[in-house]
Amino acid sequence: MYKLLILLLIPLFFIVYFSSDRQIDNNFQKLKASNSCEGCNLNGINLPAANISPGSLKRANLSGASLRGADLRGADLSKAKLTEADLGGADLRGADLRGATLTGANLKGADLTGANVGYANVRDANIFEAILCNTETPWGIKNSGC
Repeated sequence: MYKLLILLLIPLFFIVYFSSDRQIDNNFQKLKASNSCEGCNLNGINLPAANISPGSLKRANLSGASLRGADLRGADLSKAKLTEADLGGADLRGADLRGATLTGANLKGADLTGANVGYANVRDANIFEAILCNTETPWGIKNSGC
């Protein structure tokens, strides 16, 4: 009985695993072509120094993604899932991060000048050395980097 169950579950695992990778690849191609991928699954994608300005990743799943040093000026990342994402040194000037989930995200050295991070979940996010100049945060306007 258990052997039969295992034989049935193994193909299902591969179908789910590889269709997810294919979906992420298709979404990446969409992002490259249009600088926009609203609601897309880009979980764990590696896009260091990418230029997504002024693109839209509204409601996108970017959990665990590497966007280190990326140009996200004016990007719409509202309600995006950025849990454990690496945004270290990213240019987020004027970006819209309202309602985004940034739990455990790395924002060390990121430039958030004029960005809106209101209503975002920033629990355990690393904002050490981040530039917060006229940045709307869940706790008010911050000007520590002006």
